[in-house]
Amino acid sequence: MSPRTASVCLRISYRHSGIWGRLYRWVEGEYISPKNEPGSPLVFLMGHWERPMITNFAIRLGEFWLEHWKWIIPTGIMLAAVIVNALKH
Repeated sequence: MSPRTASVCLRISYRHSGIWGRLYRWVEGEYISPKNEPGSPLVFLMGHWERPMITNFAIRLGEFWLEHWKWIIPTGIMLAAVIVNALKH
């Protein structure tokens, strides 16, 4: 094993250890292997990763924020001003 390969392996194993590693593996989800029928001449090699529903929701929420932050912030400020004004009177 070359020093560069060892360095990459060490970096990957460090990234996947501890609380951050568990969080990373949870966000990545579970690998679903392909369904191959026994005795069939066709063999599927490519599976897919299935993320938890909460992870998909968080990703979509982040994408929504990045796309629409220009009107979310002013709307929040406006709603806060309305609430403060309503509580004053």
